[in-house]
Amino acid sequence: HVMLNASGDPALFPPTEHVFGGFGGTQGTVGDSMMKFAIEELGASKVSYIASDDDYGLANYAAAKAVADAAGVELVSFDRIPNQISDVTPTMVRVFEARPDVIISAAYPQGAVLIAQATSLPSTKTGSARTMSGRWVPPPS
Repeated sequence: HVMLNASGDPALFPPTEHVFGGFGGTQGTVGDSMMKFAIEELGASKVSYIASDDDYGLANYAAAKAVADAAGVELVSFDRIPNQISDVTPTMVRVFEARPDVIISAAYPQGAVLIAQATSLPSTKTGSARTMSGRWVPPPS
């Protein structure tokens, strides 16, 4: 229902109703903490995970996947994006098509901001995922 983000202060501030803050720590603790929060606090059963395309992102994902697997949560998509990305459209199309309950971003600031912007499109509640800003993400057409 919401987007959790490990990086990108511009994606987190100013605070809004569905901003849960950044998750700090090591690669393993970030992925672990974000997935536990998505499951325990948000009731996620289907999660899309977006990580940076480097060792940090892979370590984040490995920890998150271990938590998801142990809890029986389905990872419906996993995308790795470059730290200096300028267009997240292909990634977000895959995420929207996967229809997650929660989108977790472990991207660096540039990608995190683009992901937040991509998930801030107005829509109806039917078949959508809610973002950290409280806006609804449209389902794929």
